[in-house]
Amino acid sequence: MIVVLAALLVATLAACSNKSGGDGSGREDPGVTACKMSADDARNHTAPDEARTAEILRLLAASEHEDIRKTGTTMYTLGDIIDVTQVTNAVNAYVSACASAGVTVPMNQ
Repeated sequence: MIVVLAALLVATLAACSNKSGGDGSGREDPGVTACKMSADDARNHTAPDEARTAEILRLLAASEHEDIRKTGTTMYTLGDIIDVTQVTNAVNAYVSACASAGVTVPMNQ
């Protein structure tokens, strides 16, 4: 139930912009990739299945962006929490963390 609720909230998001990792290699940070995957799911109005959620969590864990790592992990591991306010806060924190890393995730689409 909570995954569906989170997916509905995330479904208001649009695509993220490109940003390379902070290590100077030009590689995209895994957390940014996770943001893009979240935005793709939102754009397609699909809730991530278990395999996709596991991949997103793996990417978040490898992110150099602490705020994306923490807020994204919180959002994707809410479990059976039914509190809409807590889910909304988790989604908003993740979107803000992506924005602070230079990734645009508009909420008004």
